[in-house]
Amino acid sequence: MLKSMTGFARQKATVGEKIYTFEIKSVNSKALDLTVKCNRTLMPLEEKVRQIVSSFISRGKVDVYFSVENLSSDGMALSLNKEFVSGYMAVLNEIKETYGLKGEITLDTIARKSEILLVRSADVDENEEMAKTWVELEKVVTEGMKQFVAMRAVEGENLKKDLISRLDTISGIRDKIEEFAPKALQAAKERVRERINKLLEGVTVDETRLLTECAILADKTDISEEFVRLSSHIQQVRDLLEADKPIGRTIDHVIQEMNREVNTIGSKANCLDILNLVVEAKGEIEKIREQIQNIE
Repeated sequence: MLKSMTGFARQKATVGEKIYTFEIKSVNSKALDLTVKCNRTLMPLEEKVRQIVSSFISRGKVDVYFSVENLSSDGMALSLNKEFVSGYMAVLNEIKETYGLKGEITLDTIARKSEILLVRSADVDENEEMAKTWVELEKVVTEGMKQFVAMRAVEGENLKKDLISRLDTISGIRDKIEEFAPKALQAAKERVRERINKLLEGVTVDETRLLTECAILADKTDISEEFVRLSSHIQQVRDLLEADKPIGRTIDHVIQEMNREVNTIGSKANCLDILNLVVEAKGEIEKIREQIQNIE
């Protein structure tokens, strides 16, 4: 199933006296760039959340936030974060002395910082409490990731339809070029014959040598191999779009090869009709390259 790298999901659940929240959003990126943020008290669970998220996706710049909010203060204890307060006051005093600033450090100044308070469950084993929290949080994170992947899949399906439409257009252009190819080759031969006759007017021309030169020209202007490879690349992309795995990097490489074949056709075929079709094909390929930058 084709998946977009753009997505968003928010999962929230109330269990007893706690509200669990999980939020994730992503945009395109060459690799997996995962940032996880959470409340200070939940930091021990950050790696577990990271592992779950990584198991669902392989590419994208991903931002994750999760939290747990207590609806009741029963069983909760507050304590002063003395280390933070001492450090904060020391920094403020240093700023005053360094820059000659005036003003007093008051309770109001300190109270604005939420870090001055430590919140913990009173008379409860912290490891046991964290284990219980993880049981519920894991469910919320997993369900949130399922929603996130589903949204990516919906956008991926829209991308797939657009890409198939453009591949069909390129296939049609290829068929038109193939129709012009024999005429273009014959016209090239005639041009060579006319030029040689004009340059050697009144001089007997070795017909065998002329045919040899035309054969060399035909080889240089033959685009049959490029047609075969272009057709192969188009089919490769179609097959990749049906694959149930991340295909972004692979399909990007194939599109580059497709563009190379079209360029070669344009350089070999000295025919205005073919050159116009090549320009059209390159336009479609460029649009495909833009679209696939958002494929996982």
